[in-house]
Amino acid sequence: MNVPALLSARTVFALILLPLVIGITGAVVPVPSVADITPDSEVNTTRALTADISGSDFATGAQVLIVPAAACPVHSGSIVDGGSTAPFLNGPEAVFLSGTMAYVTSKWSDALEIVEVTDPAHPVHKGSLLHGTGGALLKAPTGVVVSGIYAYVASSGNNALEIVDVSNPAHPVHAGSITNGTGGALLSDPRSVTVSGSYVYVTGYGSNTLEIVDISDPASPVHAGTMKDDTRLKNPTSVFVSGDYAYITSAGNNALEIVDVSNPANPFHKGTIKDGNGNVPFLKTPTDVYVIRNFAYVTSSGINAALEIVDVANPAIPVHKSGIRNGVGNALLGDPAGVYISDHYAYVASAGGYALEIVDVANPAVPVHLGTITNGAGGALLNVPSGVYVSSPHAYVTSRIGNALEIVDIGSVTSIPATSVAVHSGSTITCTFDLTNATPGAYNVVVTNPGGAPGMLVNGFIIAAPVPPPAITGITPSGGSNMTAVSITNLSGINFNTTIKPSVKLNRTGNADIAATNVTALLSTQLTCTFDLTGQEAGSWNVVVTNPDGQEWMLANGFTVFPVVPTILPTIVPTIEWTTVPTTIPTTECTIVPTTKPTTIQTPPVTSGDGGSSPESGKSRRGSSTVVTSPGANAGTRMSFGVSEPNSTGRMEYPYAIVSVSIVPSRSLGSTDLIVTEAGTITPPPGNNRTTAGVVAIEPVAVNPSVISSGTITFAVADAWLQANGLTPAQVTLMRLNYGIWSELPTTYLYCSGDAHYFTATTPGFSYFAITTRSNTIPMNEAATVITPLAAAVSRTPISIATTSVAVSAQRTIPTITSPTTVPSANAGTDGSVDSTVFTLFAWIGGVAVIAMGIVFARRWWVQRQNPVLFRKND
Repeated sequence: MNVPALLSARTVFALILLPLVIGITGAVVPVPSVADITPDSEVNTTRALTADISGSDFATGAQVLIVPAAACPVHSGSIVDGGSTAPFLNGPEAVFLSGTMAYVTSKWSDALEIVEVTDPAHPVHKGSLLHGTGGALLKAPTGVVVSGIYAYVASSGNNALEIVDVSNPAHPVHAGSITNGTGGALLSDPRSVTVSGSYVYVTGYGSNTLEIVDISDPASPVHAGTMKDDTRLKNPTSVFVSGDYAYITSAGNNALEIVDVSNPANPFHKGTIKDGNGNVPFLKTPTDVYVIRNFAYVTSSGINAALEIVDVANPAIPVHKSGIRNGVGNALLGDPAGVYISDHYAYVASAGGYALEIVDVANPAVPVHLGTITNGAGGALLNVPSGVYVSSPHAYVTSRIGNALEIVDIGSVTSIPATSVAVHSGSTITCTFDLTNATPGAYNVVVTNPGGAPGMLVNGFIIAAPVPPPAITGITPSGGSNMTAVSITNLSGINFNTTIKPSVKLNRTGNADIAATNVTALLSTQLTCTFDLTGQEAGSWNVVVTNPDGQEWMLANGFTVFPVVPTILPTIVPTIEWTTVPTTIPTTECTIVPTTKPTTIQTPPVTSGDGGSSPESGKSRRGSSTVVTSPGANAGTRMSFGVSEPNSTGRMEYPYAIVSVSIVPSRSLGSTDLIVTEAGTITPPPGNNRTTAGVVAIEPVAVNPSVISSGTITFAVADAWLQANGLTPAQVTLMRLNYGIWSELPTTYLYCSGDAHYFTATTPGFSYFAITTRSNTIPMNEAATVITPLAAAVSRTPISIATTSVAVSAQRTIPTITSPTTVPSANAGTDGSVDSTVFTLFAWIGGVAVIAMGIVFARRWWVQRQNPVLFRKND
């Protein structure tokens, strides 16, 4: 026979589980494979998350869990037997927790040991009561339960029920007892004890009985009733009372017996479920039982060691619900001795596995192994565990051979079971998770078919901690024209999500929302975005930021949409001014603006006439230059530079401010610096009776001018400056100086905010710019300002000025300068030759021009060298 050389890990795993699975269900149960879950992350404030799980071999009735990837029970602390002195923990059998005290029966110490567990990492001996002390019957004690100030102990060596007063745990004392035969009590070799109301229920292992003792007077307990059945109650090991029924494990009958104890004086048989002889239910030699929510959880220590789950909704007809056997899904359930149910977890003391096993029983039909801690792990003392009690987040386990009480931290071993699980096919499951208050971190996605082993997607799901809601503190700019899109350079606030970008919008009652585009979370305190305001209704709008978790913040009336205010925009670049630029450079340097801002703005009207120059109107003391940086842009996209802005209160300290500059490059550019320099003392403003707010130089550093396709400059003008000069926004324009000629740029009025008016202008390139007024009237004799010899040498065609629909009070035309033959000259000869004085004059003018240009460039170089910022950027 040919045998493959190698088998896949999954195949080997399936072969190992094959006999186990067949034993439970009679058929092979496939192990599911989990490939993906969508979504794969969420915050722990989500109450109902619907998820889609994909994979293979999913079966109807499958259970779905998400389990912390790092879930693992760990050793917390322990206390060991002291030999001939306290603590007395030789052969501990059972443990019961009351408050901060753990009560332990020590079979070979013949004692009830009391351990203080206020600090679970450091349990300490509190008190103890030995057999015979004060009449106490504590020979080979087994089971224990505490109710009120009394501990009730099954004393197998004395065939008795011992009652101990533990009102002072440091000094427990004998209170009373009842022995086998007293008043008809059948208490031969009692093993387990429980309390309900004023009655104690004790299993008589040697007498095949359930004994019921009236403890109305703990000092004088009396026999109340007994059920004896040598078949159904043969060798009873454990008892659990819930409501009117006592649930008893019968080791001799391999069964779970249910007894009606509604009348303690007359208990009687109600129902029984027996072991399946190799098949379900697994009840071979049952050792312990715990009942909750209509289900009985039974540990069976026979050949088919398992945790058996029985449906006892009808106590007369208990039925098998499910079970998990030793080894299935890595569960350690060999020879289980005790079980405790807390929340939706079963904690099993596995004597044969030297372990504490934790099983998820959220769906009793599909129990799932969650975690295990074994003897020696991290110092754990779990040599033949015999009993377990849970008070979250710790489990208290008696170690029979280890002669110790072991305390295990179980806080990390949790799971989130899915609800509304729908298996649509062998490859698709839809389910819902409640993530409320779940511990943040990575989780494994676990799918388990009924009766089978689990399949797992490791680290498949992430639970995140909630972030605080966002808050908006401001927005810049705070308004824009309804004729264009506006770029928000600083939407400021706190708690903006920087992992998944928030959504931003403007809303207004009665209008559709304006959703922002290009949202970028630069910081948790700053967003940038773009609003397309085209055609939107003018007025105040709310600004809303919503984080991905749905938490949002609204800045009421935080943004204003303005109707466009038309300005007079020439369609032909006008204004040729030849003689207004002086040949000498002013010696006055710009000074730094003082840090204290005045409460009023002095803005006297200053008009620059033809051929003259004047400083800015209004305040002149301001910083000489500003350097800003853009991270870069691809060819054809916009590269933006945020320069400055009016104060947040809307007040303008100076007559003007450059707010932002944008460049559209013809090829991709990396990180680029832009220098904005106050140039009022370097370059004179335009002439022609214009009133100028200021002159500024704007230049990108180390960028070839041919790379710049176009640019946009956004600037602001103080309303006080306009009023002081008797101007309106419609009269404001931006001009550019190029090759000695000042030209008006297409300028648009945007809006008014605070005491500032905002404008934008487009430019084909960068150099010097003047924020000034339009020239509505041009004197007819403007050509007379041209130097006669130059006029005689140059001929120019007239320039016409086209206007928009807004009327202009006057329109000028620059007259044509005639050719040299039409200009009369006293120096011309009769034959048309030019007198030598003319050449002398031209030579003189040329020399002066060369000297003047040298002075200009020398002065410009000196000014830049005196400016540290420019020096660093241009060196």
